[in-house]
Amino acid sequence: MSARTSIGLPRILATLLAWLLVACAPAPDTDGKGDDSDTADVVDSPPPAVVCGDGDCTGTEDAAACPEDCPATCGDGACTHAEGPAACPQDCPATCGDGACTHAEDATSCPGDCLGTCGDGACTGTEDAASCPADCLGTCGDGACTHAESAADCPDDCAADCGDGACTHAETAVGCADDCAPTCGDDACTHAEDAEACPDDCPAGCGDGFCTHAEDAAACPEDCPKDCGDGACTHDEVYTTCADDCATTCGDGACADDEDASSCPRDCPAVCPDAACTHDEDAASCPDDCAAVCPDGACTHGETHETCPQDCPDCPGGEGCPRGLDARPVPSGCHLDGEPDTWAYEVDPTPFATGFSFPVDVLSPPGQPDTLYVVEGPGRVISVSRRDPAVRTTVLDVAAQTAPALGGLFAVAPAPDFATTGHLYTSRTIGSPSRILVSRFLVEPPVGGTANVNKGTPVLVVRLDGAANAGGPLLFGPDGMLYLAVGAGATGGNTAQDPRSALGKVLRVDPGRLEAGLAYGVPADNPLVGTGSTCGACLTEPDFLCDTPCTEVWASGLRNPRRCSFDPDGRLWCGDVGFASWHEVDLITAGSNHGWNCLEGSTEITTHAPEVDCDRTFDEAVHAYPQTPGATGITGGLVYRGEAFPDLKGRYLFLDAGLGTLTALEHEEGVLVSTRVIADVPSTIVAIAEDADGELLLVDRPGGTLLRLRPTERLATGTFPDTLGATGCYADLPAGTPADDLIPLDPRVASWADDATRRTYLRLPGPTATVRAPAGLGALRRAADEALDLPVGTILLQELRRPRPTAGDAPALVESRFLVRRSAGDWDAYTYLWRADGSDADLVTFATTACLDATPPGTPEACQRPHEVPAAPTCLGCHTAVAGRTLGLRPAQLNRLQAYPGGDDNQLRVLDHLGVFDPPLGALPVDLPAWADPLGDAGLDERARVYLAAN
Repeated sequence: MSARTSIGLPRILATLLAWLLVACAPAPDTDGKGDDSDTADVVDSPPPAVVCGDGDCTGTEDAAACPEDCPATCGDGACTHAEGPAACPQDCPATCGDGACTHAEDATSCPGDCLGTCGDGACTGTEDAASCPADCLGTCGDGACTHAESAADCPDDCAADCGDGACTHAETAVGCADDCAPTCGDDACTHAEDAEACPDDCPAGCGDGFCTHAEDAAACPEDCPKDCGDGACTHDEVYTTCADDCATTCGDGACADDEDASSCPRDCPAVCPDAACTHDEDAASCPDDCAAVCPDGACTHGETHETCPQDCPDCPGGEGCPRGLDARPVPSGCHLDGEPDTWAYEVDPTPFATGFSFPVDVLSPPGQPDTLYVVEGPGRVISVSRRDPAVRTTVLDVAAQTAPALGGLFAVAPAPDFATTGHLYTSRTIGSPSRILVSRFLVEPPVGGTANVNKGTPVLVVRLDGAANAGGPLLFGPDGMLYLAVGAGATGGNTAQDPRSALGKVLRVDPGRLEAGLAYGVPADNPLVGTGSTCGACLTEPDFLCDTPCTEVWASGLRNPRRCSFDPDGRLWCGDVGFASWHEVDLITAGSNHGWNCLEGSTEITTHAPEVDCDRTFDEAVHAYPQTPGATGITGGLVYRGEAFPDLKGRYLFLDAGLGTLTALEHEEGVLVSTRVIADVPSTIVAIAEDADGELLLVDRPGGTLLRLRPTERLATGTFPDTLGATGCYADLPAGTPADDLIPLDPRVASWADDATRRTYLRLPGPTATVRAPAGLGALRRAADEALDLPVGTILLQELRRPRPTAGDAPALVESRFLVRRSAGDWDAYTYLWRADGSDADLVTFATTACLDATPPGTPEACQRPHEVPAAPTCLGCHTAVAGRTLGLRPAQLNRLQAYPGGDDNQLRVLDHLGVFDPPLGALPVDLPAWADPLGDAGLDERARVYLAAN
């Protein structure tokens, strides 16, 4: 396995926070009942039904709906829906750590009780649309103005309704005075109030993290930072620094860049002659101010290259200049019709088995090939017959001793000799304090029997402080040892690099051999044996650290391992959920260190705590993919060993619930060869598993079903061009010359390409096709960073060319990528990888790698500039609808010179002349916004903003 580059010690202070601390220790009496059971005090029960008048105020009732059931009676010892800590403090106290998020508590005061859990279908206090889009997504037209919606996005839901008594998103005190009127002294700083009018309600408190009415960036810079492009004109922003946020307003007494005397006569009056040629003046209206004096060395408003070539030598982009293109090119035969031949699969809509309660995993117990064990998150294991899934029994029920809110029953691991011993191991969460508990139960008889929950033997305990990043995979290896993967917790992962802690680690123990004071033994070949001691009870203490390295540790540097499995060759694979940049597929080996929180994927983290030692090498992930919008988290899978899908044999399969994808990873000796999304799956799929024959099962948690995979009917269409030459999009393929009707379009700020260069081309679907452009100069200024709306049938081509210093080097072209607009909301992406001899390029079906070196070496390992060549689904992971799909096609990005057959000309000017924009731009490019050069002289904030936007 190759190693990552070492990272130096200097770091920025740690700011990344999460919630989980871990501990491991034997706990023969975890509930204090004096026996060997592991009964805990957290019980999960279903919510009661809504029945008004039954005298019971249930979870879905309140005083408004059921006043007879839910009256507010302060002092009765019960905190009902009609009461709160302000009205009835004696009934509604905040009790952090009780597992319930009460009226008086929130995620700030009681994070363990009120933590948001992405994907649970509820948008809680700690969640928003950015962190949990699946839970907090705005749905226009649902009648509710949610976190992710505003009056601009969803006017029907967030409309201003003056007189309804509520001051909504779309209302202000100016528009709806009755709803948003100031009421000084009510302890609320409303729209109509500020610190001057209501000082008691709107005080300035620098350092509180809120930019209130009484504060600005000068007084409270830490509370009121400038953030250009966020759509809000804050206290310290003005039009000159944040034009997109602070659009001009006629009547404000200032003649801004996008105003003139026609649009804002009071702000921009024309005064002829005043010796100044202002926005609303020109040589025709004010000849004395705007006269063309050739040559005077200045190119004034009344002069052009045509009238004053001495004063206006830079012709490109100006009036009177020759056009780079006089007419639209004649359409060629460039096409990407149909669909590629593919290994395509889909979820069989007919469930294999159904009727389970929040299943999280399924497995085949040793020695019982006709039986499946279904693991239910609330705390049950159900035995199901493969021959007749309706035949089932409950093998284990520990729901009364499990805390589902913290994770529930993570995993079940039958011992290798389960068929004779009946030993069944579980990994689950219990409460007060919250812990992962690994227990051993006895199933009697092993075939068709059940387990006595009162005779569970605790084996290992790992302490938590919440449900964040708990980990929890539990499994036996081919060596007979028991492996437990533990997440780094909410601490940000600072202890994932500390060998004295179990956090962020894979632990390996021998449950069949007991050591003094422990319910397990430590294998002699564990990597830290000889450097420390067993963890024991110290990991149950609040500081979660032992005095010496923990010999139970097998591997480290994980953040949130979600599902692990051994392949037929005995290698341990885990899917590790990233924090902000990358999700990983890791091969876990003895002593391996996977980087968290010094590295995430291949990205260096600079916000870890100073005490974390990152001056070391780390083991590379087999595969890491970016956290693009929707990629909410990887769920590790398995190496397929069945017979139903020969094309998938030996490939590692993993899920991403946010993307709704099932991906196949091809590898050789654990080294990535290619990846490809092979099926779209519902976001409710939480696990991929196998039966005794190695055939696949998908677990739908909220649906309570087990599903199968099946091939689609479009395995081979035979119609889509599988080579670049077959597309007809190149006039001269060996020379790499695109067809004549592909118009070159290059952005001002190109994305980073490791010394390679990118070239972009646009092909419109017909001679009269148009692109939507914002109407008018002022509108275009405010929408300069918005993606252009391209017509259906548009083809975009982007080439990647390697550096080519000499003629003897490899062909310049590396890949040609296409984006094709199929319908109003549907785009497809395709990549063609050029052959080594440069004769043609082949359609990429599995993501692979290429070398950008001018002279690629003979072996991939020697490449100095490796480059990932994506398959279609990977492209659309970045080219999202939210990002405008095309990414680079924005007016401010295209406002630059381009080489055309007729000479250099501005791209916007050429497209406008060709009638591409509807409505026309109506302005010269010199009068329109343009992105700054990241290496130029613009301000650092602006240069950093455009660089990050392009990358």
